[in-house]
Formats: sequence, structure tokens, C-alpha cells
Amino acid sequence: MPRLYPSWHSFFMNTTNFCGIDFGTSNSTIGVFNDSTPTLIALEDGKLDMPSTIFFDEHEPAPLFGREAIEHYVDGNHGRFMRSMKSVLGSSLMSTNVGGNSLKFERMIAVYIKALRERAEQQYGGSLSKVVMGRPVRFVDDNDSKDAQAQVSLEKAAKLAGFKEVEFQYEPIAAALAYESTLDSEELALIIDIGGGTSDFTLIRLSPELGKKVDRSADILATSGVHVGGTDLDKQLSLTRVMPHFGYKAINIRKPTMELPYPPFFNFASWHLINTLYEKASILEIKSMRLDVEDKHLIDRFIKVVERREAHLVALEVEAAKVGLSDAEQAVMNLGFVDPDFLVSVDKADFNDTIMANVDEVVKAMNDCLNKAGISAAQVGSVFLTGGTTAVELMRSRLVADFAGAKIVDGDKFGSVGLGLTLHAQKVFGS
Repeated sequence: MPRLYPSWHSFFMNTTNFCGIDFGTSNSTIGVFNDSTPTLIALEDGKLDMPSTIFFDEHEPAPLFGREAIEHYVDGNHGRFMRSMKSVLGSSLMSTNVGGNSLKFERMIAVYIKALRERAEQQYGGSLSKVVMGRPVRFVDDNDSKDAQAQVSLEKAAKLAGFKEVEFQYEPIAAALAYESTLDSEELALIIDIGGGTSDFTLIRLSPELGKKVDRSADILATSGVHVGGTDLDKQLSLTRVMPHFGYKAINIRKPTMELPYPPFFNFASWHLINTLYEKASILEIKSMRLDVEDKHLIDRFIKVVERREAHLVALEVEAAKVGLSDAEQAVMNLGFVDPDFLVSVDKADFNDTIMANVDEVVKAMNDCLNKAGISAAQVGSVFLTGGTTAVELMRSRLVADFAGAKIVDGDKFGSVGLGLTLHAQKVFGS
């Protein structure tokens, strides 16, 4: 049995100095101060963001990260591929099987954060022991205990990764700090941060003078958030357009009033649950469904995908289609690796119908923020958008629809939060 690492202890070390880390559901960044300027570190081939992915190759002692992890998995190498690790924080999921060993998600997240720290230290030329981590307004909706536990778990992961001091800042407030650094006068701003796993909102007063303060609680009029993001759009697109080709909603021929069990298909469509399909019990459950469906080819496809551990490849095609529909009227998902000439097309109108309920949830959370503050859309001076999911056309258009009198500002979709966290780190830890 191959070892996961040469030694667990070699991954956790003591360091000094400070940074800001935006550990995202889909992508992550790390920032440091360079010549008194907040600077994001180029983590992969000159790119400032790195996908929040890990690949544990069955034949290699150390994991791969980011785009390299994705490429390694897509190339057909065998091992455990993990993405959307942030989504497990606050959930009932505790661990996963890697190379025949049970690995707690806190340690897995620590390994990824450690990779961010090491890459930053290598380029920055110094060691890092203090960090401001970003967190969504809500890790878990409607459960304060689980939400608090999610932050505790992330703090443990950061300390396992070698950080001695860990502070937190809400991601939309961090984005606000990044935007504030560009202003020359006061504004009442609505900050919208929609990433892979959460949608967060902050209504805040910003100005160059206010930006000098460490404590901004007096300037924050309201915050709100909902556990809906880009991966939820992926899930809905997958369930409506792709999963039916694998047996989802097929009638159980032995119980004609019922459809096949939903959980395996929901897990297939959910990034952070895909690996559960590869467990022996899950494979046996999927195989048993073959007896209950008339078109057995559908379940044969499902069996083929899980036995080859290719479910993430399906998810990557779904995600690519979602991204493509931001600019195009139609997208085609090429699933030829499952069956020859297996193509699934979707047009923008169908996609919009599919994600409408998710968009409604996000818009409601935004309106909750305004209502908490007792502020109308007409009173907002600027709307600052960040996070990759703000690129989804329907999402963006619905969010800005009522702000005709406001300045609409597009921030760096993947970098604004990281820069803001770095600015906050300087105030908290800087001398």
C-alpha cells in the first residue's frame, strides 16, 4: 500500500510573519505585503489563483494541487481526487478514504493550506506564521452551532498547516477593504461576493479615512449570506440535463409508482460528495438498481463511471458548460469517455430555468441585507461584485436590476477577497 506522504511531520512546521488566505470552494489565493503593498502570490504558472483541488496519486508519496491535480486526474491516473473541500466544513462528513487509509477532512484541508503557505514562502522569501483566513457570512444556513464548528475546523486546519496565529474576516468585508483602497471619497457600498459555495453580502460605508481603522464594525450596516454558490448551479445543471442519462428519475419497474432512489444521483451531481460513490457499498447499491430499471444501459453507464472513477470528469464537463453559457447561447458536454458520441447539449434559456430557484435564494439573501440595514436600493452609491459566480449572466442581471442609480463595479473575481484579507492582516499583525 503506497504511503500518502514521506512523513506527516514534514508537512507541519513553525514559521513567522503574516499573510491573508482566501480558501475558496473552487479557487484559493494567498497574499503578502511586498514593499508596503498587498500582493497576491503567483501560485501556478504565473496565475494568482489556484483551484482548491488535491489529487492523491496511488503511486506517488505526495499529493498534487490545483490545475496540476486536475490535469493528472483528467489524464487517467489512478488515485483520489478532491474538490470543494470547503463545502464539508460544518457538515456531518468527517473523513474520506485515501490510499486505503482514513483521512480526516481537517487534515486534508491543512495539507492544501500548507501548499499555499509553502508556495508563498518560496516566492516571498520569508516564513509565514500569522494568517487572516476568509470565511463566508454563513458556512451553514440556519444552524449557528454547525456554523461555529465550521470556523473551528478551519482554524484547526490552518494551525496544522503551520500557522501559529489565526484570525478570521468575513469574505465580503475583505472584498470591501480591497475596493476601499481604490476610493478617494466616501461611498455607501453593497459588496456582493458569490463564489463556488456561498453568496455573501455586506452593506458598508467606505472611504480613505475610514480605511485607516482596524475595527470597522461601526461602518458595517448589515451582512447576510446563504449557502448557495457556483457548485449549486453545477448540481442543478447536472441533475436536470445529465443525470437522466444515467438513470435519474427512471421508473422502478418493480414498484411502478416510484422512481429509482435519488441519493446516488445527488452525490454524483455534488462536487464534495462524488468520492462517496467510489466506496464499495455505494457501488453495490448502484449495481442493484440495474434490476429495477427497464433501460439497463442507463445504469450500466453509471456503473462504468464509478468503477473507472470518472465521475469527476462528468462534473468537469458540467462546470465547463456552465462557464461557457456566460458568453454563449448553447454549450455541449462531451461525455464520449463514457460512451462513444455521448454528447449532451444545453441552451441558455434551459440553463436559466434550471438555476432560477438558486438565483432567487441569492437575491433574497441580498434583499435581507438591505432590509436589516433599513436601506433602499436607491440609497446605495455603489455595488461591488466579486466571486466567479457573478459571471453567470442571469445571476448578475438579477442582482443589479434594482440599482439603476448606483455605480456598478466589477472587482477581480478571484483576487479581491485575497487582497482584502491581506490588507486586514497588515492591520491586525503589522507593526
